[in-house]
Amino acid sequence: MIAMAAGKPVFLTETGYPSGGCGSSEALQTQYFQERLSALDTRQSRIPFTMLVWLHDRPAAELAYYNQHYGVSNSCFSRYLGTQGCEAMQAKTSRHLLGFPCTKPTRTSP
Repeated sequence: MIAMAAGKPVFLTETGYPSGGCGSSEALQTQYFQERLSALDTRQSRIPFTMLVWLHDRPAAELAYYNQHYGVSNSCFSRYLGTQGCEAMQAKTSRHLLGFPCTKPTRTSP
């Protein structure tokens, strides 16, 4: 991508990796983000921006909508799409990426 951008900055949007379904796991999701952030760290001047697709896993009702929208009724696809976040919806527990919990930041007053 960097070579094809011919000197222009590259912006990575909707970056993610599932923690469940289709042979994935929380360990593989963590590995993906460790490798992604390490690669971005060494290419910051060429890739100044990257964004997670979702902070939280998606609820079942939303997945039903996406299945209908994409015309897919495959449970593997639902698990793939539904576990892109780094915080689980059902268990209300945070997975840890790079040693830091994926949780909403706490806002403090100035």
